[in-house]
Amino acid sequence: MEEALARITRAGRSVSVVAVPLFLWFSTRLFSGIRTALNNIYAVSVRPPSGHFLVRYLRAKLRDLGMVLLTLVLFLSNTVLTTGLALLQAYSRSLESGGGWWSRRWSAGWARCWGSSS
Repeated sequence: MEEALARITRAGRSVSVVAVPLFLWFSTRLFSGIRTALNNIYAVSVRPPSGHFLVRYLRAKLRDLGMVLLTLVLFLSNTVLTTGLALLQAYSRSLESGGGWWSRRWSAGWARCWGSSS
């Protein structure tokens, strides 16, 4: 078992090189399916655009990739904002309770950053 885990750990980088493009490819398929399903649900008739098939295909893939990247950005910003607000809440609680090592460290870092004394 340990040998199998060691092999997986060694192969981790090569797996991620393959996993990221595959994730992006299959997630574009997901968004394409969602777009098609919503068009069918709301009875939206979509005229096929003129032009070569390959150009239309690549344009649709780029649109779906943009939707994937926008979704990733929204999830990451939600995570960062939630964590930041939780840290600010903890800091304000530490100030209300008389402070502690963390609040003293925070204010000392703030003073170094902005050149003011606390």
